[in-house]
Amino acid sequence: MDSNRVDSRKKTIKFKHLCVITLFLTVSAVDVLAQTTVYADEFGGGFDPTDATSTLQAAIDSGADRVVVRNMGADWVVNQSILLRSEQEIFFEPGVVISAGPMLGENDILRGVRINDVVLRGYGATIRGIDTVTRHGLSMNGIENLQILGLTAEGMSYDGFYVADGAPNWPSRNVLIKDVLGQDNGRQGLSIISADHLVVVDSEFKGTSGRNPQSGIDIEPNGPTDQITNIELRDVTIRDNDGAGVTVAPQKLSAASPDVSILIDGLQVLSGTSYGVRIAGVNDGNSAGGEIRLQHSLIQNTWRTGLLIDKKSSLGTRVVIENVEVSGISQGSDPNNIPPRPIVIHSNTGLVDMPGGIDMHNVQVIDDRRRPAIATWGNISQVGLYDVHVEAFISNPIYGPIISFEGPMVDVDLDIHDGFAAPWPSDVELILESDPFNKTWELFAQVYDSDGLAAFNVDVIGRNGLTVTDSEVTIDLPPYVFNRSDGFSGIGISASQDATIPQTFRLGDGLSEPILLATGAFEGDRGFLLAQLHEGGEVNVYPTGFMPGDAVVPTHTIPYYDADAAFIAPQPLLLGDANQDGAVTGADLISVQKNFGNAGPPNQLGDADRNGFVTGADLIVVQENFGNIAVPLAVPEPASWIVLNLVGMIYMLKRRRACLGDADIPHGRMRFI
Repeated sequence: MDSNRVDSRKKTIKFKHLCVITLFLTVSAVDVLAQTTVYADEFGGGFDPTDATSTLQAAIDSGADRVVVRNMGADWVVNQSILLRSEQEIFFEPGVVISAGPMLGENDILRGVRINDVVLRGYGATIRGIDTVTRHGLSMNGIENLQILGLTAEGMSYDGFYVADGAPNWPSRNVLIKDVLGQDNGRQGLSIISADHLVVVDSEFKGTSGRNPQSGIDIEPNGPTDQITNIELRDVTIRDNDGAGVTVAPQKLSAASPDVSILIDGLQVLSGTSYGVRIAGVNDGNSAGGEIRLQHSLIQNTWRTGLLIDKKSSLGTRVVIENVEVSGISQGSDPNNIPPRPIVIHSNTGLVDMPGGIDMHNVQVIDDRRRPAIATWGNISQVGLYDVHVEAFISNPIYGPIISFEGPMVDVDLDIHDGFAAPWPSDVELILESDPFNKTWELFAQVYDSDGLAAFNVDVIGRNGLTVTDSEVTIDLPPYVFNRSDGFSGIGISASQDATIPQTFRLGDGLSEPILLATGAFEGDRGFLLAQLHEGGEVNVYPTGFMPGDAVVPTHTIPYYDADAAFIAPQPLLLGDANQDGAVTGADLISVQKNFGNAGPPNQLGDADRNGFVTGADLIVVQENFGNIAVPLAVPEPASWIVLNLVGMIYMLKRRRACLGDADIPHGRMRFI
């Protein structure tokens, strides 16, 4: 599978603006208080293009709920680490560059330690280091409830993004890293040292070079008090790194450490001068338990081994590889003398005496070189291999479906096929939209499979301070929906406040546009919502024409689905408030003019109607809402009343009637055929 084939599956979802709906709410005049927004360039004597350290730090130290870092036409040069604070969003305007100054030295540019509720939003903004000096771009240590959205981190001597503990047994928790780019850093694009409930989605890491291990992403605890639990990498792209695309190395954990739980789903390693994925360092006697799972992923065009499982004991963390393609692997030399095979299981004498503990299901190897597709290496020929189960499809017109396993084999099953696996079916894309004004969400599905009908169960989950409070299935007419065979139907909220949609949906014949599955509500002012398959389930595909009650088994199963996350700003937003200062005034007209033509996520500066685009429609929204201010909703008091005009906005599908015209919003994710 080449990158063009992958890219060809990316879709564009068309949304339409909607008609304005006016709601009238009564609130107490006493409560007409907007959360505070400040502009960093107004602090510390104003913006200085030669040294903006004191200005930026003073704005953060002001305690404002939101700090806006404006594009001043020159870099924000910092000569000391900028220290982050709790309960604050920092909004970097598009084009902003926070760059390391000559006095920063071997320090981090942005640093947070043992704080909570932090949002770093920077679509089109860059954190830039000095590649032989600057340590980390963003160093997050023991932070709880953290969102990093849209930022680029480049040119660091060490890591673009670094997530670790703030003290022993104090991991970072509830972290969302979305739409980021780590490029041209020295050691890693992203290092994960100690974290619990961390999600990386729709991000890219490339060009790491200069300081070992030189990986795109490195998940590697520093000691037994660290943990790597509930880590998810979803739809991440890796390319052109001098080290492994992704390294997972839990060797410094112990049996007393929390069980490892890592899910890597939809990974694309498209090139690199070392390994594609390296999973290493699970010792025999004193290792953490748990599971490392790599699934629905592509590894191709690497200089060395595509997938290396290295010094991995059968007695510790289990490794599961499922629905993964390895192709186009070169024959580059390896300093560890590991042969350049598509897949290698390797161990060294004296380090691991019982290597194994590996499951491979539906692994596709495509090769045209005279070599085995899967091989063992090192001391495995002496100590043997334990508890390994392989199902692989090998396409090699030169050498055939050959593997090389040497040494004693204990509980080892090998199911090797010549040629190609059945084509991986197209998947279901979930699209989760949120309305921060009315605290509601909508869940859509796009089905790309043209051969049958998809059936699945979905959860919508609140994280980092959001709680799902209500949900309702909106698709209720045959042939689209039927109850599960166990008779369980309807909508339920679990004890953890997850909205479960326990219906099974039949979405047939490759729907040409998304279809609305469910709607609901949530509570909380900061955090994010996540749509995902219920309890790790699968999407079943049934023959066209299959109706409820038919005794027909699925034609095939799609173990992969597309998770989606919708993030919520940490303050109420007001339509017409283009500069996001909590009031609709003449300054908002200037903000629209200044940012005219920009496109990006909703809530960028100038985007008065919150649709992701700064156009003439935003000027109209400012005029319609002129004079309004942001108001936290409160119980009315009889003393003094005012009428607040709120404008609600919901994204509409292209099949609905529009008022203001169309706009194309890219919504690309990897698809498999």
